[in-house]
Amino acid sequence: TGEVSEQVWDVLLYKYLGEEDVGRQQEFYQAHMSGDYETKQSYHECYYEQTREKLLEHIDDILGELDGLSQKSAYGGAVAGDDHPRLPLILRHNDFVRATFMAVRGYYFPDEPEFCGAEYCFLGLQT
Repeated sequence: TGEVSEQVWDVLLYKYLGEEDVGRQQEFYQAHMSGDYETKQSYHECYYEQTREKLLEHIDDILGELDGLSQKSAYGGAVAGDDHPRLPLILRHNDFVRATFMAVRGYYFPDEPEFCGAEYCFLGLQT
């Protein structure tokens, strides 16, 4: 479906606060550890746009890494032949991860420009 779990949003916000305001990061951490859902929610509401931007950065970083690995595996597979028997499994896993991250990107960032890496655009192969 492309939805992100509450835990992922928590980690993204925690990371953002650590870069911007360590004091607020500790307050958020204490709210989390003590089960203070209302305080956590107020932080998420206050920093939604910044956390959302962190999510997009993470998605695009992972998609870029997958593109690089895909290029590397294409070369490695052609040279190594049967020396890497798990390569097809790894490539299928990477395709699954790519599809998952693209679903999240489409769910939360429908108006953002397409992600185009070395081989793939958000909506399919580049032409």
